[in-house]
Order: sequence, then structure tokens, then C-alpha cells
Amino acid sequence: MAALFDAEDSDSLRATREKLYSDIEKLRTRFIQRVPKLEERMREIDPDKPEESPMLLPSEFNVVERRTFTLEALAQLEQEQREHQALGALEELRTAIRTFNWNMKPKQADIHGIHGNTRAAKFLKSLSNVIQAAGDKYRRIRNALIALGMPENHATFQPLHRTQQHGKVGRGIRMGDSRQREPWFWATPRPAGLSEADKASWDREMDRVQWFRERALMHRAQEEIEILTVEFQRATEFFKHSAAIWSEIATGSINVEASARILGHLTRATLGWRAYAYHQAGIYSDLQSGCQRAWEDLPNLIAVDQEKEDKKAQEKAVKAGAESLRTDYSVSSRFYLFLHTA
Repeated sequence: MAALFDAEDSDSLRATREKLYSDIEKLRTRFIQRVPKLEERMREIDPDKPEESPMLLPSEFNVVERRTFTLEALAQLEQEQREHQALGALEELRTAIRTFNWNMKPKQADIHGIHGNTRAAKFLKSLSNVIQAAGDKYRRIRNALIALGMPENHATFQPLHRTQQHGKVGRGIRMGDSRQREPWFWATPRPAGLSEADKASWDREMDRVQWFRERALMHRAQEEIEILTVEFQRATEFFKHSAAIWSEIATGSINVEASARILGHLTRATLGWRAYAYHQAGIYSDLQSGCQRAWEDLPNLIAVDQEKEDKKAQEKAVKAGAESLRTDYSVSSRFYLFLHTA
């Protein structure tokens, strides 16, 4: 059975490569018709690995070479196509993240056992690979746009690091979500050239889900503040009431000693109740005082907690920045070498 699957995969790969080989040949023929000078830069295509052959698109040439081969018009056309492709790649990335998050919920709640978890892990791994593929696709397109002259600080097509390929959409709300901002591509600016109706439709589609989600987070935070406030007040009142009851027992307002004499069995154990009552009254009084101090010191406690969270976020950002620098440097180096050796 495994051999059969391998044979089917091999046949599918062979057919795909044959089609790619044919498509590249047709594209090169059209390029030569448009720009005859490009023929001298074309190399023989390896039929076994056509995916490794350069496409000789305008983005694969530097500015001087594009001017030499009169590729300016084609470069403008490629840039327009690349921009649409980049928007499509970001949509693919968002869809892949939603799909991954959605499938994580049944895995965490309903799947148990080694075999079930193994199968689920493989499936989630395949979904994670789709996320990585969409991110890689966007990065390749963005590199091509930069080669065509797009500024690196473009507002719409920003750098995308692997650590940013996540989102809250499609999964349950988690603790700390309100302090975490979504990556930039969840609010991508609308593309240029849209009609007023298309602009309104774009804005509604991009903002609708995000707005409702943020509103839900706000309501949840407000509800939690109200619940914690009431719990604090009730806890303080409970400790105060308990301290008062044990104080009454200790001071004789509730005369345990007299009741014991009437019953005729006053013992050392009975006399120890007073000491125990004082002890309990002290415990509850301390708890009440602790609650009151904590409530009064709440702004300082929040500030300390926020400082810790900010420090963690800063350390995470530094780590992510170092990783992205290594990734971007590697990609940029390969792209630079490709441009100057093609």
C-alpha cells in the first residue's frame, strides 16, 4: 500500500513538473518576443527540476539592468500583480490561522489517548505548515516588491516575522488577551484604486469581527472588575463578622464558662475555649486588616504587576527581534546573491 502511495505521489510530481516546464517555456517565448535581449540571459531548463530555473521576471534584475533591457513597463505591470498577490497571501495567512485555531479547540477538549493525540498532532502540524507556507509566500512577494522599488517601510506591506504568524480569531478567549495586540496584518489597510462602495465594504469586512471581539474583551474585563470588587467586599465583611463572633465568645458575651458550670462539668478543656476563641478572633481580624490594606494598596499592586508584564513583553520582543534579524539577513543575503549571479 505504501509503495502504491509513493507511486501515485511520484506520478503527480512528474506531471506537475512537466506542466511547470511547459509554462516556463511559453513564458520565456513571450519574453523573447517582447524583449529579445533577454535571450542571452536565459539558461537551459532542467526538465527534472524546472522549479529551480530562474523566471527572469523584472524583479530579478536590478534598476540598471531593467533600464538596459527596457523592462520598466513590465516592472510596473509586475508590481501591480505582486501587490494583488501580497493581499491574497495575507488573506491566505489569516484563513490558515483561523483554521488552525478552530481545530485546536476539539483537540484540547475531546481527544484523549496516545493514538488520538498522535493523529491530531499530525493534522495540526499540517495546518501549521499551511500557516508557514502562506507567510513564506508573502515574504517572497514582498521581497520582489522591494526589488521593484517599493519602500521597505510601506504602510500596507509591512515586514512579516515568523513570530507574528498568530491571531486570536477562531479560538477561545485566554487570560491576558486584552494586553496582547494582534499582529499588523489583521488590520491591513485597504488597497488603492477601490471605489467608494468597495472601500466601505473592505473596511466593514476588516473591522467587523475585530470590533466585536475587542468589545467582548472589554465587557469581560468590566465584568471581572465588578465581580472582584464584590468578592473583596464580601471577604472583608466575612472576616470582620467572624472576628466579632469569636471575640464575643472570648469576652463572655456568649458565656461558655457559665453554661459549663451549670452543666457541672467545667474542665481545663472548657477553660481552653476562651484562649482558642481569642486566637481565632485574632486570625480573622488579621485577615480583615490584610484585605483592607490590599484594597488600599491596589493601585501600587497593579503598577507592579504591569511592570512585570511589560518586562516580559520587552524580553519577548528582544528575542523575537533577534530571531527576525537572523531570518531577514539570511533571506536578504540569498536574494542579493541571486540578483547578482542570475
